[in-house]
Amino acid sequence: MGHMGIEEGKDVLLSVLRVHSKDGDVEEAERICRKMLESDDGIPIQAFVYKMVAYAKIGEFTKSLDTFREMRKLMGSATVPEYRELIKVLCKAENTKLAESVMEAA
Repeated sequence: MGHMGIEEGKDVLLSVLRVHSKDGDVEEAERICRKMLESDDGIPIQAFVYKMVAYAKIGEFTKSLDTFREMRKLMGSATVPEYRELIKVLCKAENTKLAESVMEAA
């Protein structure tokens, strides 16, 4: 995007990440998240949520849970919307063991 004259700020990267997460493009989602982590602006919590969605889209529910745990570790906590998104992802997986592991760690 930089070559098109669009500055790749946090808001632009987050918007692009959202599109890739809906498409299940995990590689691009990971690349954008790494870029945000390395930036001076840091990474917003919403980026982790989009990354969780990308993994869920391709059926990698365990990786969605790992992303949630990574978010909690880096951010120090998670709020209700992040828990809600994770629960939605785990319900799609129909995996009670994963859901229970979230509750044990909470």
